[in-house]
Amino acid sequence: MSPPSSRELTRCRVCSGLISPHAGECRLCGTVYGNIHRCPHCRAESGSVQRASGDWVCRICGGPRIPVHDTRVVRSDAEAPALMETRRARRRAGWFGALTGLTGLTSLASLGAAGLAAATSLPGLVVSLIGAALWLAATAFAWGRRRRHLARARELLQAAWRSVARDAVASFSKVSARQLSQLLGLGHEETEALLTQLVVHDLAQSEITQEGRVLYRIATDEPLEPPPRLRVAAEELSAEHLDDELLLEAEPTKQRLTRDP
Repeated sequence: MSPPSSRELTRCRVCSGLISPHAGECRLCGTVYGNIHRCPHCRAESGSVQRASGDWVCRICGGPRIPVHDTRVVRSDAEAPALMETRRARRRAGWFGALTGLTGLTSLASLGAAGLAAATSLPGLVVSLIGAALWLAATAFAWGRRRRHLARARELLQAAWRSVARDAVASFSKVSARQLSQLLGLGHEETEALLTQLVVHDLAQSEITQEGRVLYRIATDEPLEPPPRLRVAAEELSAEHLDDELLLEAEPTKQRLTRDP
C-alpha cells in the first residue's frame, strides 16, 4: 500500500491537517472518522492509545480495543464480547494480585511471630508456623488464580484480534500480509502470526498468484486453484514487484515469468 500523493490527501475537519482519504484518525489532533472507532465498552466514538505493554486501550474508558487504521474496513463488532470479557478477566487478575500481596505480607508477619515465639514457648511457635503455612497456601492460591485470569485475558484478546482481522480480510476481495499490517497497524511478525491463526481456525484461506504473491481471502466453500509452478527470473525481483497496493485500486504488476518444463 503506497502512501497517497499530495493530491489525494484531505484536510482534517478539526485541525485542517493533511490526512489520507481513508485514514480513520488524524495523527495531529486525534479526531476519528467513521464508526470503526466506536468503543465496545463506553460506546464512545474515540481513538485508541497503545500502552507500554503493546496493548491498545480506549482513550476515554481505558478498556481494551482493537484499532483499525482504514475506514474501508467494515467492522462487524463481533469482537466486542471477547473484549468486554477480557476487561473482566484483567480486573479479576488485579483483585487476585492485590490479594496475593496481602496474604504474602501476612505470611511474612506470621513467620516473624514464629521467630519471636521460638524464644518464649513451643506452643506459640507451633501456632505461628501453622498460621504462616496457611497464609502461604492462600498466597499460592491467589497467585495461581491471578495467572489463570491473565492467561484467559490473553486468549480472549487473541480471539478479538482474529475477529477484527477477519473483518479486514472480508472487506476486500483479497489482501496480502503487508496490506493487513497497514490496515491494523501491526508489525510484520505479528501480522504473519495473526494470518496463520486465521487459516488454522478456518477464518481465511491463502493462495499463491501467478506472480508468486501470497494473498488471503475470506474462507469459503469454493476450492482454491492449485498454486502455479513458476520460476521467476532473479533479475526481475525488484522493489516494484514487492509493492502491495490494495487489489481494489492497484493495477497488476508486469513480470517476466518462466514456466517450469
